[in-house]
Amino acid sequence: MQDLNSEKDNFPTLARLLLAIVPAEALIHYFPMNNTTSPVDVTQNGLDMNSYGTDMAVMVSDRFGIPDHAVYYDGAVGTGATTQSAGNGNQILNGSTSSYTISFWAKGTYPSSPGGGSMGIFIAQGNGFGIQYYKNYPSSCGSLRAFTNNGGVGDVDLIGPCNFIPEAWHQIIFVWDLEQLTASLYADNILIAQQSNAGGQRPWNVNAKLSFAYSSLGSNYVEVTIDEFKIYNMALSPNRYWMP
Repeated sequence: MQDLNSEKDNFPTLARLLLAIVPAEALIHYFPMNNTTSPVDVTQNGLDMNSYGTDMAVMVSDRFGIPDHAVYYDGAVGTGATTQSAGNGNQILNGSTSSYTISFWAKGTYPSSPGGGSMGIFIAQGNGFGIQYYKNYPSSCGSLRAFTNNGGVGDVDLIGPCNFIPEAWHQIIFVWDLEQLTASLYADNILIAQQSNAGGQRPWNVNAKLSFAYSSLGSNYVEVTIDEFKIYNMALSPNRYWMP
């Protein structure tokens, strides 16, 4: 797959001028990933994170080359980040209460030993929601994938084109439109997968903490750098709204 981003924000300036501004109240969680290895939810809505593990997360440069503006996890066993509070992550991710959008920037790697749908999940909440660098078998091509399930039965399963290049910065956006029962996955503002008439297995099993670089589904860890992680409480198509 062609590198859609080539290490820079290439969304045309003119296009931004034609897009709507996201309503401020729609942003319910925001982790700028700046100047701390324990990501802080600056919306103060209770999802501050703890980084932990054998090799602690480190601050690195973001996609613009600005030092200490992104967080790198090296994929070591036992290393990742999860919410600090005793409560679970926001249950909006269960797919039944509201539409929502997850937007963030990331660059990472495919699993070193592919072999199973639980490998390479670097954004997760329980086993009900995940975004992953998907390479199910060593001989298979690599893809970007987003999925949901209710704990026993899968539901949304979005797999992008083959040969996705995770080592470059990409803006990744997952949109759940409850009214239309449609899930969409974007990479660098390009729609790469969509599923309509979805959501038949809601509520999805997200009764757990939000986590970065780790998923409890298989207890696997992922090498990945994450920046500008946001959750909105509405369906936001990047073709209509500007989400930097």
